[in-house]
Amino acid sequence: MKAVWRLVILVLVIVSVCGAVPVPIPLAGSASPASARGMGQTPLDDILYWADQKKACGLSRDQLAAMMMAPTYPETGASGMQAPSPMTLSRWDTQAALWAFGDKATPYQRAFWHPGVGMWQFDSAGAWNLTAATAISTATSAEQAATVMAQRWCTSPSRAYAWGPWYGCATTSICEDIYNFIFDGARLRNLTIYSTVTRDGGMETRSCRLFATSLPCHYVDPAKAQGFAGWAVPGAGPTPVTAPFYVISYNGREYRFWLKQDTGYPVTISADKPIRANARTSLVWSTAGGLCDLSLGRGDCGAPPRVASTPWGDRVALPLGSVDSASPGAAWIAVAGWVIDPDTSDPVDVHVYLDGTWVRAVRADQPRPDVAAAIPGYGDRHGFQTVVPGVSGGPHDVCVYAINVGPYGDHNPLLACRRVVISGEPFGNVDSTAMAPGGMWVEGWALDPDTTGPIGVHVYVDGRWGGMGVTDRSRPDVEKVYPWWGPNRGYRVLAAAAPGRRTFCAYGINVGWGATNPLLNCRVVDVPDGTPLGSLDGAARVPGGVVRLTGWALDPSTAGAVAVHVYVDSAWGGAYTAGTARPDVGAAFPGFGDLHGYDVTVPVGAAPATLCVYAINVGPGTTNPLLGCRTI
Repeated sequence: MKAVWRLVILVLVIVSVCGAVPVPIPLAGSASPASARGMGQTPLDDILYWADQKKACGLSRDQLAAMMMAPTYPETGASGMQAPSPMTLSRWDTQAALWAFGDKATPYQRAFWHPGVGMWQFDSAGAWNLTAATAISTATSAEQAATVMAQRWCTSPSRAYAWGPWYGCATTSICEDIYNFIFDGARLRNLTIYSTVTRDGGMETRSCRLFATSLPCHYVDPAKAQGFAGWAVPGAGPTPVTAPFYVISYNGREYRFWLKQDTGYPVTISADKPIRANARTSLVWSTAGGLCDLSLGRGDCGAPPRVASTPWGDRVALPLGSVDSASPGAAWIAVAGWVIDPDTSDPVDVHVYLDGTWVRAVRADQPRPDVAAAIPGYGDRHGFQTVVPGVSGGPHDVCVYAINVGPYGDHNPLLACRRVVISGEPFGNVDSTAMAPGGMWVEGWALDPDTTGPIGVHVYVDGRWGGMGVTDRSRPDVEKVYPWWGPNRGYRVLAAAAPGRRTFCAYGINVGWGATNPLLNCRVVDVPDGTPLGSLDGAARVPGGVVRLTGWALDPSTAGAVAVHVYVDSAWGGAYTAGTARPDVGAAFPGFGDLHGYDVTVPVGAAPATLCVYAINVGPGTTNPLLGCRTI
């Protein structure tokens, strides 16, 4: 019977730590869902992102990702479909210094400093620049794992060497077996993805006050761990399971706080150390407390906050609201939502942060009748919408804080954070085409969100290669709209093309994040057949029985000067060269230069005469066209 109950308890533990039944994601391979390896959705996103960023020395993205994932299973204890928990805390470090005040017999057994943290169990003995919070979050821990494994691979291209810092890979072939199971030599396979396992694994981001300073903090509660949490079961290891604790990084040190509200102990307990220091030799324990969880009003917060009267009764007078959307654009993120401060009916501000850096303040003063209907008495001008510009390709975190006003409330609460992925692919336009020697000029603009430097532009004519150029031309009009990328975003590409109706398509060549070289635009153009063009602009008699003829001539096949022939009353009048300066012609036909004018005098005698001027074809044209006739 005892064995039966152990089995029941084990089943309950596995169900509770893995969450709802997952949905298999189609990947390479044919393993059944029952035998596939589990992984959280956003942890996998972070692994793939950092594997793509750090791959080197012949490693592909999926190859490095498989190397990164393999140790997470033995390090966390997860097997099969169980997704490794980003919150995993080590249970096998038995040095006395890790117990409260360095005493294994301490009455505060649940104030235990776990030195190994996260899916990769980054232990403080490794001098990693990671706190418990950044070791848990796969947004940062995956970067560390990708960096270490790629660098070790480049030193010695051996997976065993790349896995050297991970004890779980050292004693058996387990990591090599997992690697070969989830990677087929070209791409990932045999994975079941859990949407309920997030990059923070159940860790909560909050706002705290410490040392009279408002700081971001993280709340780690093992009972809320997402993914396989067998490590949190009593008896799973020789060391205690910690009570919920707060993590704060301040002035180069990592602080962990165990509030008495969480432990039931008569005092709040804290410990701290330099972030890169080994916890076994560097912890400083204290019962001084001093941490206030501003988000929930927990801890050493002093007198309770004052409240303001609202239509739904008294409440803590902090702003409330929502981030309704955070939508990606080509190189920007559009953010919208609403906020109300109970202290005032007037609009208040929100502050927007991108990847932890402040980017702008926005007044929430847009009409939101739905908010007014749900929260009467404050009017409807409490909506906000803004665009965060100049965003590079890849995943980004957008966080919005409401700015408290009035005498009540003591901090600016976080409304929400949203993860947004920018495609990172170039965008732009084909603005115009113009005749060019041997083809057509294709002109426009393009930019890639990942660089302020010039990018390549490739032009195809009727689907075939036509020519290439770069965005190195001044475009002040584009700079006004996209000032973060500077003035030189224009291009002019000479595309070779045969006469006839042709389709010219320009493509922006991607750099950095992004998967394709997108089409900028296409233009359908009638390419001239090479016959010269020009004009007889003027004819005037001058003393001496001669006529002065002025005009211009140009052949599409060459930028050089062409000949013009003159006939007087259908008789030969002479050959001349259209090689004088005509800036107006040069401006109209860029790339051909200015030297296409003629200004010649032709002997005709005193009697009236008819003079006709012809342009002489060079290249593929078919005729010597008449430019004009004058009778004078």
